[in-house]
Amino acid sequence: MQTHFERTAPVEGGAEQQRTLDFAGGISAARPEIQEGLTSFADIQQRMRGPDTSGLHSLQITSGAWERGNPVESAQLTNVAERPVADRNPFIRFDRRASEQFKEELNSASSTVREQLPESLRELLKPVKFQPVRSINNDASLGGLYEPSKNPHEIVISEKGTRGGLESVLKHELGHAFDYLSSKTPLSDNPQFRKLVDQAIQPGSPLARERRNNRDAFYAEVFGDLFAKNLNAPAQDLSVRGAEKLTAAQEWVRARMYGR
Repeated sequence: MQTHFERTAPVEGGAEQQRTLDFAGGISAARPEIQEGLTSFADIQQRMRGPDTSGLHSLQITSGAWERGNPVESAQLTNVAERPVADRNPFIRFDRRASEQFKEELNSASSTVREQLPESLRELLKPVKFQPVRSINNDASLGGLYEPSKNPHEIVISEKGTRGGLESVLKHELGHAFDYLSSKTPLSDNPQFRKLVDQAIQPGSPLARERRNNRDAFYAEVFGDLFAKNLNAPAQDLSVRGAEKLTAAQEWVRARMYGR
């Protein structure tokens, strides 16, 4: 799954820090109705933490559009199991205690995936580094995060979220990086790409439902899937169910990958 966000706020030492949002007058604890709401949210937030949070570091996130060259900020989450956790939770939390074994596996898988890239893309994506973490949101289905507004050359990869599908997640996330870094505006915003995607979607299909329910992130997420598919990622590892059926759009992505 891919989700777009704005105004991310990193939090040091695992403590969650709230940022005043851009509402008229901001948020003030002196206003009783706001204070009551914040207290209720804090209670809910604490219940969502899960049993093991001592290593979690947080990002506060509010929904927004991904718009390059704009102050709008964004994040892309890969969720192999298609669970839109981040859509419902205003915080992205990292447990950074990845095991040494996973770090070694990530280095090996990264080298393997990069060798499969077209030569021109190896240079473009060479600065992009993978940052290992133990988990994202303490959720075993969340595999990766690419947040270009914070660092367009870093991809966070979850140990818990990539078991059995590490290479596919790396390919998908590199697809997001290619989408963002290869032109002035994301390739997934290209009208021709979107037209090819839309023409292949049957009414009432899982793809149609996903487009309707996740319009802001849908095309970028499909782009990441088709990039991964062009690198032979199995269909069962794709984030958007049915994306493997978008063959014309896949060829469009392939042409950009290979400079045709």
